[in-house]
Amino acid sequence: MGNTVNERITLVRKSLKLSQTAFGEKLGVSRGVINNIDLNIVDASTKPLLLQQICKEFNVDPYWLETGKGEMFLPMDTEDELMAFAREISDKVIFMADGVIVEEGTPDEVFASNNERTQSFLGNYRNI
Repeated sequence: MGNTVNERITLVRKSLKLSQTAFGEKLGVSRGVINNIDLNIVDASTKPLLLQQICKEFNVDPYWLETGKGEMFLPMDTEDELMAFAREISDKVIFMADGVIVEEGTPDEVFASNNERTQSFLGNYRNI
């Protein structure tokens, strides 16, 4: 497995332990689209926007996705690794300041928050 773009997309999905539905949701496409890729019903190499979105969403190396050469994922810096780890292991984040809950929600919700205090904290963390 891994000789075609479709096979490499399936490898990405499986390495991330995502169902077809979950993978599709993160990309903004249906489970059926992902199923068609998995079954080689469509040639994903003819879908440049989908390939770009896969690379962006999952930090996949575009060269690897196109050719199969190199590493599946692009290297991440420490901040990216920590944020990815937090998102992976957490289903809920609670940010507190002075004993008061400032923000709570999924990691994606909290990290994307417009709350000034939350963003200030995250900004301080990102600069460490």
